[in-house]
Amino acid sequence: MNAITIIAQLTSKDLMDFNRHANFNLLFLILFPVVGSFLVLSVPLQYLSPSTADLPFPFVQLFVGLAMVGLPALLRYNIKRNFRKNNTLQAPITYTFTDTGMSAVGETFTTNIAWEKIYKLTENNKLIVIWQNNQIANILPKRFFSQGELEVFRELATAKKGPINKLSKIK
Repeated sequence: MNAITIIAQLTSKDLMDFNRHANFNLLFLILFPVVGSFLVLSVPLQYLSPSTADLPFPFVQLFVGLAMVGLPALLRYNIKRNFRKNNTLQAPITYTFTDTGMSAVGETFTTNIAWEKIYKLTENNKLIVIWQNNQIANILPKRFFSQGELEVFRELATAKKGPINKLSKIK
């Protein structure tokens, strides 16, 4: 029986990486501020230009531009603030992976999930995310895995039929 135990403790950076991985793509995080900056910078040009001087002040353009620049920054601020205020997110969690499933033990909870009941497994270059359903996930930073443990985890996860598996292949 292959079994591995990982003790993981999240940081606010891990939570930011998860939010990028789960909810937003780089289009939102990069393109929004760039387009928003162009909108904001074009307001004085439009307002001061002799050909458009008789038009009303472009309030909508200004506010949309400011919103597009501010939304990614506001998102980062909210993630960091929520992490600081939630002690459960900051506490270490012990994960044990076996042939039958996963168990997670934290300060205030214990969870046992069979592989067949896991909704989805996803991975990027920094995280492995174990989705219990489409809204609840366990975040495992890869830095807590040794190379051997990561290979064993992938073998355990890919051998089961339950989860929608989007783990990358071992390189």
